[in-house]
Amino acid sequence: MISSHRSSIIKEIVQLSLAGLGQMYLPDHSAFCFRTKRTAGGLSRVGISRTNTLITSIGIRRAEIAGYQAPIEMQPVIRSLSESGWRFDKIGDIGLYLWLSSMFPVHENLLKWPDVLIESALDNLKDARERRTMELAWFLSGLAETADRRDLDASKKRTLLKLAMRTFTLLRANQESSGLFRHMSFRNSVAGLFRSHIASFADQIYPIYALSRFSEVFGIETALDSALSCANRICELQGPLGQWWWHYDAVGGRVVGPYPVYSVHQDAMAPMALFAINSASGKDFNEPVFRGLNWITGQNELSIDLRERGLNVIWRNIHQSTVERYFEESRMLIFPNRKTFSSQRLNVLFECHPYHLGWILFAFAGRTNTSCSFSGA
Repeated sequence: MISSHRSSIIKEIVQLSLAGLGQMYLPDHSAFCFRTKRTAGGLSRVGISRTNTLITSIGIRRAEIAGYQAPIEMQPVIRSLSESGWRFDKIGDIGLYLWLSSMFPVHENLLKWPDVLIESALDNLKDARERRTMELAWFLSGLAETADRRDLDASKKRTLLKLAMRTFTLLRANQESSGLFRHMSFRNSVAGLFRSHIASFADQIYPIYALSRFSEVFGIETALDSALSCANRICELQGPLGQWWWHYDAVGGRVVGPYPVYSVHQDAMAPMALFAINSASGKDFNEPVFRGLNWITGQNELSIDLRERGLNVIWRNIHQSTVERYFEESRMLIFPNRKTFSSQRLNVLFECHPYHLGWILFAFAGRTNTSCSFSGA
């Protein structure tokens, strides 16, 4: 059961996200900006991002399915993404577009690219060749969501299963016995050799979602075991205030860089993945979800509510200075038994990225008042 307090928080951040995304849209580009930042005159939009646009569109589409009014006209965005898809040079972006296209009726024919573009992506694209965990997870998610369509023929589903099994094998090779995932393969690049075992929260949470959905759609039990191993470990490592920490030593199964603590991890990415594994496994991860969600409302190190209602944003993180962060991570790498983290001289980063609000919509739009099951179509 979701308490009335929790339901109120969910309702508020969904409405805030819908309102906030309208001001992050760049109509001349049919895309979303990279980030917004606070200035003396209000919010300033900075840059443009295809990945942000893809994730944000997934979130808005989930909200539309749940019965909410989209904050912008989505057709120009979808058309622009569809027409430019053959130029995508990242397997992660291809995965996100597959995910997005799976949310529309097949007769709308969003996926107009040649099949060879998708089938060869694991071999041809740099992030795939380097076996980057987050990007492989996005690709596996896209394949699983596409295969889960009710209007998909059996032959197409078999083709997707073959590609998904290969992606699953590559992704699982990045998982250590600790349950945590490396940032990338240590075998496929010089960068991987030196830093692959230091992974981010994103390298944990996106595989949990991808493996949970892959397991549900195709009935692959070993994928669910992998997802549960990672989910259990990150929950064991969750901070006393519900913090989802930033950097992990995948081999040692421990936190090595607690800060920044990102709001998007607290109220969006962790909920979307842990709700997915709730569904796939029947195990209840709701309490870690809501401990993390409470962090943004003021139950954090600075006792600051990170929701800025007047601007319809949620500020990006609570962080240390760069020098302090590197010092802290170095100390935790050298002294692996260190259990406490420095929380001195922390500050708020007054920025908000559109993908943050998009993942909030995906995680919470359509959640019922009595459970964490999705009630949309």
